[in-house]
Amino acid sequence: MELVTSWMREGIVKGKAEGIAEGKAEGKAEGIEEGLARGLREGERKLLLRLLNRRFGTLTTQEEAQLGDLNEEQLEQLGQDFLDFKSRDELTTWLSRIEK
Repeated sequence: MELVTSWMREGIVKGKAEGIAEGKAEGKAEGIEEGLARGLREGERKLLLRLLNRRFGTLTTQEEAQLGDLNEEQLEQLGQDFLDFKSRDELTTWLSRIEK
């Protein structure tokens, strides 16, 4: 004998729908946040690449790849340290010291 009434079924369906909607909203918010962070990091990387290319000439493919591997904190640090670099060798040394 089934004891689930129509109002119970309706409550279950409504609860599932609300749960799905809430899950989608949370997923969307997380996706937006992650996308913004990724976009900001890429913007920082591109700006540093332009500045480094202007100061030291075109970077090698390896240097560009190393720049692409930097996390947000490392990009910010390079942005500050770059101002003190007097030569391309200082950039090369800086990049070689970064932990992967």
